Amino acid sequence: MTLPVEFFALNYSFAQKAASVAGIPLLDSLREYTHIFQSFNLDRDFNPANPIWRAYLRGLPGAVDPVDWTYQFYLQRMKVAPKLPPALEFGCFSFAEWAGGRIRIHFRNNDPLGASPLSRARINARQGELKAMFRYIRQHAAAPITVVGGSWMYAIEAYRRLFPLAFLINAIDREVEPQFLAQWGQFLDHSNRVKTDLVCQFLENLELQTTLEGVLACFPYPVLHLECPIAVFYTFFMIGSPP
Repeated sequence: MTLPVEFFALNYSFAQKAASVAGIPLLDSLREYTHIFQSFNLDRDFNPANPIWRAYLRGLPGAVDPVDWTYQFYLQRMKVAPKLPPALEFGCFSFAEWAGGRIRIHFRNNDPLGASPLSRARINARQGELKAMFRYIRQHAAAPITVVGGSWMYAIEAYRRLFPLAFLINAIDREVEPQFLAQWGQFLDHSNRVKTDLVCQFLENLELQTTLEGVLACFPYPVLHLECPIAVFYTFFMIGSPP
């Protein structure tokens, strides 16, 4: 998935506002309050001394258009980023096995019809994918105990309706996570294009803020974190014991 240049323009504008109200250098704000560091496929420690990050920052002062410089740097990083083995996908869903018997759900638009993946017409398809995934997990995963979720998508009904209530009621709204796509993904539509209307509203609200707290509160949807016993999913999707 290649992010559009408008996405980086939005992140850059956010960093400028955050730097202004917090009284910090823009270069620090770009690392602390945007997804740009992560988009370069760098470690999640957000180390300001990372040589790739420092190379990006060195090019900013002389850039005619800092957003274009950022985007071109990102495209170059995409070319050299290590190719990860393809995830085992069940339509729009995949999962990762975390320590402690935790299963982390991942979602991306992979609808075979090219339709809006969370439309009402595609509910049965999405739930069928989830059922297939949890059937596979029950048969092949190493003693899973709980299911974990973390995304802005758990704040919208179109996504929530795919999951058991016993999972959803455990949602926790933590601090804003501006370094991660789990926060910024709400500005991208199912075709990976920026949602122009939502971005305009966001930027208008952002312009009115005078504190960092206010700036961070501008995101339309929070990132919700959820965790529940995996048995809840087995019951919900009527999945029996593994062979």
